[in-house]
Amino acid sequence: MKILAKIGKDSLLYYGLHFEVLGVIDKVVKLGVFQTVITIFVLWWVILVYNKSKKKIHV
Repeated sequence: MKILAKIGKDSLLYYGLHFEVLGVIDKVVKLGVFQTVITIFVLWWVILVYNKSKKKIHV
């Protein structure tokens, strides 16, 4: 029974750590998606402004 109790505690600890890691990964992924969206938006805006300024130079 003691061995089973130890295994039970270890597995709970393992799952606890596992969920902590998943939580961190989840936060990183959310942040990563957020940053990716911002990066795409900024790049799109820069390209848009660049194209407009290029057209003005040609005209």
